[in-house]
Amino acid sequence: MGAKGIFDVGGKVGKIKLFWAFFSVISAASCGALLAAEPSEAISSDELRHLQLEKVDLILWDARDKDSFDASHIQGASLPLDDAFYKASELYAKGFLPEAPDAPQALKERVAPLDRSKLIVTYCNRNCKASEMLAMQLKKLGFTQVRWMEEGLQAWEEKGYPVAIEVPKLRDR
Repeated sequence: MGAKGIFDVGGKVGKIKLFWAFFSVISAASCGALLAAEPSEAISSDELRHLQLEKVDLILWDARDKDSFDASHIQGASLPLDDAFYKASELYAKGFLPEAPDAPQALKERVAPLDRSKLIVTYCNRNCKASEMLAMQLKKLGFTQVRWMEEGLQAWEEKGYPVAIEVPKLRDR
C-alpha cells in the first residue's frame, strides 16, 4: 500500500519503477535474523523528533523512491544517492538506457567520504522494509551508528511532526 521504496525489490506499480536488485541477495531469513539480533537499530518517530529538537548531528535518509520523496518527506531528510543515479534510473525505466545504473556502486561512492561513526537514520513508509534494508547495507559498509525508523512516514505525519512538501511549479504561458 502506498509508494514503494527504492530499497524494495519490486516490479511494476502504476508505472515502471526501478528497485535495487542487489537486495535480492539478502534472503528473508538472514534479514530477519540480523534484525532480531540487533533490535536497538530501530528508532521511533518520537525518538527521532527528540534528536532533531536536540539538534543532534545526524544524516536522515528517505529510503523511498524519488517521486515519493519529492511529494513529501521528513523535514531535513535527503535521498541516499545523488541526482545522477535517480535520473539514470528514470531513463532506464523509460527504456532510454540499456541497463540499470549500478546501485551498490552508487551507494559506496555516496558514503565514501562519510565518517563511519556518523549517526544515520533511515525511514520509509509504514509496513515497508526499505529503511531496514538500507540500514543493513550501511552496516555492511562499516557504519556503526545506523538506525531505522520503524513506524514509517505516516506515523510521523500523524503526530504532526514537520514534513517538507513539494510545491508544484507554475508553467510559463
